Amino acid sequence: MGLWDSICVLCGGPVASQAYMRDGETLKKYGKWLGNLYIITSTEDIVKTDYSKEYLPGEYKIKDKIYTITPVHWHINQKISIEFGTENVKKYSYGVVCHQNCYKLIYKSLKHKIQFANICRLINDMGYITPKSKYGIIKKYWDQFFNYELAVKNNEWVLKNPLSNAKNKTRILKMWRPLVKKFKKNPPRPSPCESATNFPVGAIFLGYNKKLWIVKSINRRKIWVLYKGKTKHLKNIPYYPSRKKSKSKKKSKSKKKSKSKKKSKSKKKRKSKR
Repeated sequence: MGLWDSICVLCGGPVASQAYMRDGETLKKYGKWLGNLYIITSTEDIVKTDYSKEYLPGEYKIKDKIYTITPVHWHINQKISIEFGTENVKKYSYGVVCHQNCYKLIYKSLKHKIQFANICRLINDMGYITPKSKYGIIKKYWDQFFNYELAVKNNEWVLKNPLSNAKNKTRILKMWRPLVKKFKKNPPRPSPCESATNFPVGAIFLGYNKKLWIVKSINRRKIWVLYKGKTKHLKNIPYYPSRKKSKSKKKSKSKKKSKSKKKSKSKKKRKSKR
Protein backbone atom coordinates (compact mmCIF):
# COMPACT_ATOMS: atom_id res chain seq x y z
CA MET A 1 0.00 0.00 0.00
CA GLY A 2 1.31 3.45 -0.92
CA LEU A 3 1.22 6.69 1.07
CA TRP A 4 -0.78 9.80 0.20
CA ASP A 5 -2.45 12.79 1.79
CA SER A 6 -6.23 12.57 2.03
CA ILE A 7 -8.17 15.80 1.56
CA CYS A 8 -11.27 17.39 3.06
CA VAL A 9 -14.16 16.68 0.69
CA LEU A 10 -15.59 20.14 1.42
CA CYS A 11 -12.58 22.45 0.95
CA GLY A 12 -9.86 20.33 -0.69
CA GLY A 13 -7.41 21.03 2.15
CA PRO A 14 -5.17 18.36 3.75
CA VAL A 15 -6.35 16.13 6.61
CA ALA A 16 -3.77 13.32 6.66
CA SER A 17 -1.35 12.76 9.54
CA GLN A 18 1.56 12.25 7.14
CA ALA A 19 1.30 15.91 6.26
CA TYR A 20 1.62 17.00 9.87
CA MET A 21 4.50 14.61 10.52
CA ARG A 22 6.44 16.03 7.57
CA ASP A 23 5.83 19.61 8.65
CA GLY A 24 5.84 19.86 12.43
CA GLU A 25 5.06 23.60 12.34
CA THR A 26 1.81 23.22 10.39
CA LEU A 27 -0.51 22.81 13.37
CA LYS A 28 1.23 25.54 15.37
CA LYS A 29 1.06 28.05 12.52
CA TYR A 30 -2.42 27.42 11.12
CA GLY A 31 -4.16 26.27 14.26
CA LYS A 32 -5.70 22.91 15.07
CA TRP A 33 -8.63 23.41 12.71
CA LEU A 34 -6.87 21.42 9.95
CA GLY A 35 -6.63 18.38 12.21
CA ASN A 36 -10.14 18.47 13.72
CA LEU A 37 -12.29 16.24 11.54
CA TYR A 38 -15.71 14.72 10.94
CA ILE A 39 -16.30 11.42 9.16
CA ILE A 40 -19.69 11.41 7.43
CA THR A 41 -20.54 7.71 7.21
CA SER A 42 -22.65 5.84 4.66
CA THR A 43 -25.33 5.45 7.36
CA GLU A 44 -25.38 9.25 7.88
CA ASP A 45 -23.58 9.24 11.23
CA ILE A 46 -21.29 12.18 11.98
CA VAL A 47 -18.20 10.80 13.75
CA LYS A 48 -16.00 13.34 15.48
CA THR A 49 -12.27 12.59 15.26
CA ASP A 50 -8.87 14.14 14.53
CA TYR A 51 -5.77 13.59 12.39
CA SER A 52 -4.05 11.47 15.06
CA LYS A 53 -6.63 8.68 14.59
CA GLU A 54 -5.42 7.93 11.06
CA TYR A 55 -4.67 4.21 11.12
CA LEU A 56 -3.49 3.76 7.52
CA PRO A 57 -3.67 6.11 4.52
CA GLY A 58 -7.38 6.65 3.98
CA GLU A 59 -8.40 4.82 7.19
CA TYR A 60 -9.18 6.00 10.72
CA LYS A 61 -9.37 3.77 13.78
CA ILE A 62 -11.79 4.97 16.45
CA LYS A 63 -12.67 2.75 19.43
CA ASP A 64 -11.67 -0.47 17.62
CA LYS A 65 -13.74 0.45 14.56
CA ILE A 66 -12.06 1.20 11.24
CA TYR A 67 -13.49 3.92 8.98
CA THR A 68 -12.42 3.92 5.33
CA ILE A 69 -12.66 7.35 3.69
CA THR A 70 -11.16 6.64 0.26
CA PRO A 71 -13.98 5.54 -2.09
CA VAL A 72 -11.83 3.12 -4.10
CA HIS A 73 -11.29 1.15 -0.85
CA TRP A 74 -14.75 1.55 0.73
CA HIS A 75 -15.76 -2.12 0.54
CA ILE A 76 -12.42 -3.94 0.61
CA ASN A 77 -12.29 -4.68 4.37
CA GLN A 78 -15.86 -5.99 4.51
CA LYS A 79 -15.40 -8.25 1.48
CA ILE A 80 -12.12 -9.68 2.77
CA SER A 81 -13.76 -10.31 6.15
CA ILE A 82 -16.53 -12.34 4.50
CA GLU A 83 -14.29 -14.24 2.07
CA PHE A 84 -12.08 -15.43 4.95
CA GLY A 85 -15.08 -16.34 7.07
CA THR A 86 -14.48 -13.89 9.90
CA GLU A 87 -17.84 -12.18 9.21
CA ASN A 88 -16.75 -9.21 11.36
CA VAL A 89 -18.20 -6.53 9.11
CA LYS A 90 -19.46 -4.53 12.10
CA LYS A 91 -15.84 -3.62 12.78
CA TYR A 92 -15.77 -1.60 9.56
CA SER A 93 -17.53 1.48 8.29
CA TYR A 94 -16.98 3.88 5.41
CA GLY A 95 -17.73 7.41 4.32
CA VAL A 96 -16.04 10.73 3.59
CA VAL A 97 -13.84 12.99 5.72
CA CYS A 98 -14.00 16.75 6.20
CA HIS A 99 -12.75 19.49 8.52
CA GLN A 100 -15.17 20.22 11.34
CA ASN A 101 -15.04 23.93 10.56
CA CYS A 102 -15.81 23.42 6.86
CA TYR A 103 -18.88 21.40 7.82
CA LYS A 104 -19.94 24.09 10.28
CA LEU A 105 -19.38 26.84 7.70
CA ILE A 106 -21.76 25.23 5.20
CA TYR A 107 -24.36 24.60 7.87
CA LYS A 108 -24.20 28.15 9.26
CA SER A 109 -24.04 29.93 5.90
CA LEU A 110 -26.25 27.73 3.72
CA LYS A 111 -28.48 26.11 6.35
CA HIS A 112 -27.71 22.59 5.20
CA LYS A 113 -26.02 19.62 6.85
CA ILE A 114 -23.96 17.79 4.25
CA GLN A 115 -24.99 14.13 4.01
CA PHE A 116 -23.28 11.10 2.53
CA ALA A 117 -26.31 10.62 0.30
CA ASN A 118 -25.79 14.11 -1.12
CA ILE A 119 -22.27 13.54 -2.35
CA CYS A 120 -21.40 9.85 -2.64
CA ARG A 121 -22.05 9.84 -6.41
CA LEU A 122 -20.37 13.20 -6.99
CA ILE A 123 -16.92 12.13 -5.80
CA ASN A 124 -14.20 10.20 -7.59
CA ASP A 125 -12.18 7.19 -6.36
CA MET A 126 -9.88 9.40 -4.26
CA GLY A 127 -12.68 11.24 -2.46
CA TYR A 128 -13.02 14.68 -4.00
CA ILE A 129 -15.88 16.29 -5.92
CA THR A 130 -15.52 16.22 -9.69
CA PRO A 131 -14.52 18.15 -11.64
CA LYS A 132 -11.71 19.16 -9.30
CA SER A 133 -11.78 22.68 -10.75
CA LYS A 134 -14.71 23.31 -8.37
CA TYR A 135 -12.22 23.59 -5.49
CA GLY A 136 -10.52 26.59 -7.07
CA ILE A 137 -6.86 27.46 -6.61
CA ILE A 138 -6.15 24.90 -3.87
CA LYS A 139 -6.14 22.09 -6.47
CA LYS A 140 -2.74 23.38 -7.65
CA TYR A 141 -1.19 22.01 -4.46
CA TRP A 142 -2.60 18.49 -4.72
CA ASP A 143 -0.17 15.71 -5.40
CA GLN A 144 0.63 12.41 -3.75
CA PHE A 145 1.35 14.68 -0.77
CA PHE A 146 -0.11 18.15 -0.32
CA ASN A 147 2.47 20.76 -1.34
CA TYR A 148 2.57 22.94 1.78
CA GLU A 149 5.68 24.84 0.79
CA LEU A 150 4.21 26.09 -2.48
CA ALA A 151 0.82 26.85 -0.92
CA VAL A 152 2.39 28.90 1.88
CA LYS A 153 4.59 30.74 -0.61
CA ASN A 154 1.86 31.67 -3.11
CA ASN A 155 -1.57 31.43 -1.41
CA GLU A 156 -1.23 30.94 2.31
CA TRP A 157 -4.88 31.84 2.90
CA VAL A 158 -6.09 28.47 1.53
CA LEU A 159 -4.73 26.86 4.72
CA LYS A 160 -6.52 29.27 7.06
CA ASN A 161 -9.69 28.65 9.04
CA PRO A 162 -12.69 29.56 6.82
CA LEU A 163 -14.72 30.59 9.87
CA SER A 164 -12.28 33.45 10.42
CA ASN A 165 -10.67 33.95 6.99
CA ALA A 166 -13.03 35.71 4.56
CA LYS A 167 -11.12 34.75 1.40
CA ASN A 168 -11.13 31.04 2.14
CA LYS A 169 -14.75 31.24 3.25
CA THR A 170 -15.74 32.83 -0.08
CA ARG A 171 -13.87 30.14 -2.06
CA ILE A 172 -15.62 27.27 -0.26
CA LEU A 173 -19.11 28.80 -0.39
CA LYS A 174 -18.71 29.59 -4.10
CA MET A 175 -18.29 25.86 -4.66
CA TRP A 176 -21.04 24.63 -2.35
CA ARG A 177 -23.81 27.21 -2.79
CA PRO A 178 -25.04 25.81 -6.17
CA LEU A 179 -24.59 22.21 -4.95
CA VAL A 180 -26.61 22.78 -1.77
CA LYS A 181 -29.33 24.42 -3.86
CA LYS A 182 -29.58 21.17 -5.87
CA PHE A 183 -29.54 19.04 -2.69
CA LYS A 184 -32.50 20.99 -1.27
CA LYS A 185 -34.43 20.81 -4.54
CA ASN A 186 -33.73 17.08 -5.02
CA PRO A 187 -33.65 15.21 -1.66
CA PRO A 188 -31.80 11.85 -1.51
CA ARG A 189 -33.59 8.83 -2.94
CA PRO A 190 -34.86 6.25 -0.41
CA SER A 191 -32.60 3.45 -1.71
CA PRO A 192 -28.80 3.32 -1.09
CA CYS A 193 -26.87 6.20 -2.63
CA GLU A 194 -24.32 3.98 -4.35
CA SER A 195 -25.17 2.44 -7.71
CA ALA A 196 -26.49 -1.13 -7.65
CA THR A 197 -24.24 -1.87 -10.65
CA ASN A 198 -21.23 -1.75 -8.29
CA PHE A 199 -22.37 -4.82 -6.35
CA PRO A 200 -23.20 -8.50 -6.99
CA VAL A 201 -26.80 -9.66 -7.22
CA GLY A 202 -27.95 -10.51 -3.70
CA ALA A 203 -26.01 -7.75 -1.91
CA ILE A 204 -28.11 -6.07 0.80
CA PHE A 205 -27.56 -2.51 1.99
CA LEU A 206 -29.29 -0.02 4.27
CA GLY A 207 -31.07 2.68 2.28
CA TYR A 208 -31.44 6.35 3.07
CA ASN A 209 -34.92 5.56 4.41
CA LYS A 210 -33.30 3.18 6.95
CA LYS A 211 -34.84 0.12 5.27
CA LEU A 212 -33.02 -2.81 3.67
CA TRP A 213 -32.52 -2.95 -0.10
CA ILE A 214 -31.27 -5.83 -2.22
CA VAL A 215 -29.53 -5.85 -5.61
CA LYS A 216 -31.59 -7.69 -8.22
CA SER A 217 -31.11 -8.18 -11.94
CA ILE A 218 -34.20 -7.19 -13.92
CA ASN A 219 -34.03 -7.28 -17.71
CA ARG A 220 -30.25 -7.74 -17.43
CA ARG A 221 -29.96 -4.54 -15.42
CA LYS A 222 -28.97 -4.37 -11.75
CA ILE A 223 -31.27 -2.27 -9.58
CA TRP A 224 -32.08 -1.75 -5.90
CA VAL A 225 -35.29 -3.42 -4.75
CA LEU A 226 -36.84 -3.09 -1.29
CA TYR A 227 -35.88 -6.24 0.64
CA LYS A 228 -38.82 -8.19 2.05
CA GLY A 229 -37.10 -11.47 2.89
CA LYS A 230 -35.91 -13.02 6.13
CA THR A 231 -33.25 -11.22 8.17
CA LYS A 232 -32.02 -13.95 10.55
CA HIS A 233 -29.14 -14.94 8.25
CA LEU A 234 -28.02 -11.32 7.86
CA LYS A 235 -25.29 -11.18 10.49
CA ASN A 236 -24.00 -7.87 9.15
CA ILE A 237 -25.17 -5.01 6.97
CA PRO A 238 -23.93 -4.35 4.32
CA TYR A 239 -24.40 -8.00 3.37
CA TYR A 240 -22.29 -9.33 0.51
CA PRO A 241 -23.08 -12.77 -0.94
CA SER A 242 -20.07 -15.04 -0.44
CA ARG A 243 -18.25 -16.23 -3.56
CA LYS A 244 -17.65 -19.60 -1.93
CA LYS A 245 -21.39 -20.16 -1.53
CA SER A 246 -22.10 -19.19 -5.12
CA LYS A 247 -19.35 -21.56 -6.35
CA SER A 248 -20.77 -24.45 -4.33
CA LYS A 249 -24.22 -23.75 -5.78
CA LYS A 250 -22.80 -23.87 -9.29
CA LYS A 251 -21.07 -27.17 -8.51
CA SER A 252 -24.26 -28.67 -7.11
CA LYS A 253 -26.18 -27.55 -10.20
CA SER A 254 -23.55 -29.09 -12.50
CA LYS A 255 -23.69 -32.34 -10.48
CA LYS A 256 -27.46 -32.46 -10.80
CA LYS A 257 -27.18 -31.90 -14.55
CA SER A 258 -24.57 -34.66 -14.92
CA LYS A 259 -26.72 -37.04 -12.85
CA SER A 260 -29.80 -36.29 -14.94
CA LYS A 261 -27.78 -36.86 -18.11
CA LYS A 262 -26.51 -40.22 -16.79
CA LYS A 263 -30.06 -41.25 -15.88
CA SER A 264 -31.39 -40.33 -19.32
CA LYS A 265 -28.56 -42.27 -20.98
CA SER A 266 -29.22 -45.36 -18.84
CA LYS A 267 -32.94 -45.16 -19.68
CA LYS A 268 -32.13 -45.02 -23.39
CA LYS A 269 -29.86 -48.06 -23.08
CA ARG A 270 -32.60 -50.01 -21.27
CA LYS A 271 -35.09 -49.14 -23.99
CA SER A 272 -32.65 -50.20 -26.75
CA LYS A 273 -32.09 -53.57 -25.00
CA ARG A 274 -35.81 -54.18 -24.85
